[in-house]
Amino acid sequence: MRFLYKDIEIDYTFVDKGTKITNVYLHGWGGNQNIFKWVADTSTLNTLNLDLPPFGNSQEPKEAWTLDTYVDMLNELTKHLGLDKLNLIVHSFGGRMALRLASTTDKVNKMVLTDIAGIGRKSVIDYLKIANYKWKKFLAKIGLLDDWFVGKTGSEDYVTLSDTMKQTFNQIIKVNQRKELAKISAPCLVVWGRDDNDTTLKCGKYLAKHLKAELVVFNGGHYAFLENREQYLDKINNFLGS
Repeated sequence: MRFLYKDIEIDYTFVDKGTKITNVYLHGWGGNQNIFKWVADTSTLNTLNLDLPPFGNSQEPKEAWTLDTYVDMLNELTKHLGLDKLNLIVHSFGGRMALRLASTTDKVNKMVLTDIAGIGRKSVIDYLKIANYKWKKFLAKIGLLDDWFVGKTGSEDYVTLSDTMKQTFNQIIKVNQRKELAKISAPCLVVWGRDDNDTTLKCGKYLAKHLKAELVVFNGGHYAFLENREQYLDKINNFLGS
């Protein structure tokens, strides 16, 4: 399915099961909707899974986007589909969108925050240096990351971006969202990889404390939820009631 926003096409998959609540899946930077497809396929609720621009089958923005632009795009898409009560299941960059949406609207029912970004204080260079190349290469091979995003090093990831997406990346990575947590009332489940070097477990503990949420820790790194699929599904389905 395609949705037009700011003259670019957003690729998404919406499954209408006639429920009042919709599970929305937001992947990380460089990912695509396939990373959460196996989760969405098990849901008894409506599901909305999308490729965040410029990844997957969505087009690249024609101008640099901010975090608010991504959130506005999601707002417009859910409005287009007539969805007004959302569960957000998110990973990494998708967590930035979730925090901003939950702190500025009353659309969000519950959130599952999986190794999300937005809480740490890393520079752009730090973020790029810690990229887990082996994991990214594997994920690209099985279709969960875009091939062009893998590169050999974090620095090469950055070099392969267009000027527009470099500006977008730079604007987003600088945003620290700790102050937004106090504005969030939606119940949250925080899921983290014990050895996550991209967004450390310290960030997960901080989130859980300030959101008064349960913290679930799996063995593994930034993609630990993919290494612990059965446990992840059990946890989120029990939490979401789906």
